[in-house]
Order: sequence, then C-alpha cells, then structure tokens
Amino acid sequence: MREKTLLMTDKPDGNAEYVLSVRNLCTYYYKISGIVKAVDHVSFDIKPGEMVAIVGESGCGKTAVALSILDLIPNPPGKITDGEILFGSRNLRTLSAEALRQIRGKDIGMVFQEPMASLNPVLTIGRQLSEGIIEHLHVTRTQATTRACELLRKVGIANPESRLNQYPFQLSGGMRQRVMIAIALSCDPKLIIADEPTTALDVTVQAQILELMKKLCSDLNVSFLVITHNLGIVARYANHVNVMYAGRIIEKGTTNDVFCNPLHPYTKALMEAIPRLDLPAKERLDAICGQPPDLCDLPKGCAFRPRCMSAQDICAEEYPHFVDMGCKHLASCWLLKR
Repeated sequence: MREKTLLMTDKPDGNAEYVLSVRNLCTYYYKISGIVKAVDHVSFDIKPGEMVAIVGESGCGKTAVALSILDLIPNPPGKITDGEILFGSRNLRTLSAEALRQIRGKDIGMVFQEPMASLNPVLTIGRQLSEGIIEHLHVTRTQATTRACELLRKVGIANPESRLNQYPFQLSGGMRQRVMIAIALSCDPKLIIADEPTTALDVTVQAQILELMKKLCSDLNVSFLVITHNLGIVARYANHVNVMYAGRIIEKGTTNDVFCNPLHPYTKALMEAIPRLDLPAKERLDAICGQPPDLCDLPKGCAFRPRCMSAQDICAEEYPHFVDMGCKHLASCWLLKR
C-alpha cells in the first residue's frame, strides 16, 4: 500500500465544504511548574451533518480542544498560542469578543460535561431555554416560550409546558441532558460540541441521548463534535474519529478504518482494552502499561514511547509526522515509515 508522509500543516481538500476546520491549534497553560501543552498542533475537519469524535484517556486535552474552539479557555493561565479555527469562511481567532459572543449559542452550541453544574439551579428550565432565544433571535418572551416548548418536545421530553416551570433539581439526569441539548439547539446552530454527553447516565439513557443526537444530525443537518473516552459510542455513532494522546492527535480516519485497521500502537492498545462478549468471562483485559505523561514535562520524541511495546531508537529522538495509509487514514508513528 502506498504511503504518504504528511506535515501537520497539510490543508483539507479545497473542493470539500467544511463547517469547521481546525488547523495546527495550540493551547498552552502557563503555570509556575512550567508550560502545560494541553493542545499541541491539533488539526481536524467537520462536514455538514457529520458526527466527528475525539477520543482518548482523561487528561489528553480533549476538553481543551472544545473550549478552545469557543475561546472559553480561562486566561490566565491558559492561552491559544497558534493555529486557525475556521468556522465556514471566518477565522474565529481573529474575531472580536463581541463577534464571538454572537456566534456562541447561535451558530455553535455547546453541551457541557455535567448538566447539573452547567444549568443554573435557581432559574427555571423555561428561563434558561428562553434566554438565548431572546438574545440571538430577537423575539418576544412569549415567542421564546413557545419555541422552548417545541424544543423540549423535539428532544423527547413529555409535557414540555409543565417542565418549563421546573428547576434542574426536579429533573432526572437524562432529562437534564436533554435540556442541555435543547439549549444548544435553540438558535438553529450549524455545529454542536458535546463534551462527554453521556457521563453519569445509565446505559439505557446513554443510548437514548446518543440516538437523539444522531437523529438531529440527520433531520436538521447539524454537525456534532463529540468529546468522549467511550469507544463504544464512537463505533456506533461517529462518522470520523480522531484519537488523541498527550495533547496531539495521533491517528484519524473514518470510524470503520480506525476500528477495523488501527495503525498506531496506542489505538491498538485502546481497542484491546475494550471488553468483548466473544471472549471467556474470566479472561483479563489487556491494560496499557504505565501512566500518561506529564503534559508539563513531555519526553523527547514520541510521547507514547515509554508505554509502547514496539518503540524504536528513533522514537526517543524525533516526533513522527502523519503517514497517509490510504483513504485519508492517517497515523503518526515511526513503525509506518519502515
């Protein structure tokens, strides 16, 4: 199979239309102990109506990518130091604070990780749903309330009129997550970023929330960026997947390509750690040895080298560029360059 080495600055196909194109994004946290490279030269694209996932272990920088897109990184200590965030024809990094405020909630919606922490506990659901509608769509409160009812009904909440007068603590975890999705949908966005949308939900509710998101992608042509560590979610719902490790994307491609033919040793290790029904119940899972590196003190060369069973001498000296193994299935590993 023909291999092609790619630099991190490679541009997307100029003939394709992307809702979002992230190019060489760098987000660093400046602390007394040193510089934490939470996001280090990250690039990916999202097409209209597509669900794209970013997966990886906790602390690899997934949430920092999501917050960077909407410029929600707390400064200090965090700062976006380099890269482009192209939303349609606009580079979000060059926009004023007011212009970005108009995009947040209107063109780009956000579903945060913990709905109970994201929803205001002293405001009713109706008030929190209507606020963004009034601000961005410039409608009356009555019109906003009517739309809020429609949104709750669209996300599968029964008796929406009565729910508008309730407070977050009166709803279950699954219903609060549906409210968060309704808020993200309230102004007909082109893109919704969902950060761990099924955290703390039971398996049945997880499936309901994910089926709802997939249906919204299809029915409303809304694009989703899903941040998760759950590979089962990715396998069933995502179109493309980006595997992230130590602040960098180390493998990307269609979900089928990445799951059926993982290229990077880290991706392979993640796949081997997934419980399988076709294996004996008492058989132990293959754990990834070692611990993720300190982002404040990354090793020279490939960050996964200390945990990799196939490491070579060159892995300790230089970080590998992406290699295209065909059909835009890319991975950055020296094993692919032999």
